[in-house]
Amino acid sequence: MTYSTSKPMLISLAFCAVLTASAAGSYILQQPFAEPDASYAYDDIAPKGKASSVQFDEIEDAIRHIEYDPDNASEHGQELEASLRQATESYTQALSTEELARISFLASKVLSPEATEIFSQALPLFTTYHIEEKALLSETQGPKTVAEELIQFEALRELRRSHLGESLSQLLYEKQHLFTLNLLKRRAIHEDTSLSDEEKQQQLQVLQQALRDAMSPPQ
Repeated sequence: MTYSTSKPMLISLAFCAVLTASAAGSYILQQPFAEPDASYAYDDIAPKGKASSVQFDEIEDAIRHIEYDPDNASEHGQELEASLRQATESYTQALSTEELARISFLASKVLSPEATEIFSQALPLFTTYHIEEKALLSETQGPKTVAEELIQFEALRELRRSHLGESLSQLLYEKQHLFTLNLLKRRAIHEDTSLSDEEKQQQLQVLQQALRDAMSPPQ
């Protein structure tokens, strides 16, 4: 997979996209996840009629770490992402329909109906995303400039939207996106030789306040 869009354009897109997402506020899931890009069909890569090599005990352990409150869903997005990531490390190919049904049953034993539904919906989407994430990150290893970090950041955002859909991507990664972009902006300020120390300090304070505002729960 190759990303050839020019750096200045992608840097601009990255800043604008996240500022828009920040203004939208936290995403609370009240309905099934929006459909991801139709070109990523999970059923096309799921094994048919093969003996399962899935480590279900590892998936059950991942499920037990999930905390989910439907009235405060955005507060548990990072925990859900960690559990999905742990679960997908327990198998090496897409899950069959039978395997997904067994995992849903395991989830229903320890999670609320709402959390079971969300995990069961999210797992096959996250499986295909996780495969593509590894491929993307393997192509961009090693030290990077701020511009290169921003290009990778925007590529990951787009990959998440394509595979997970907007709602699930927001739930799992909204806070991570805010922190990452803030960190990259801080690094850019520190490395900007055209700014005086005083100007750098002022801009860093503005960034810090903007992050606090973005992370504060809505009133």
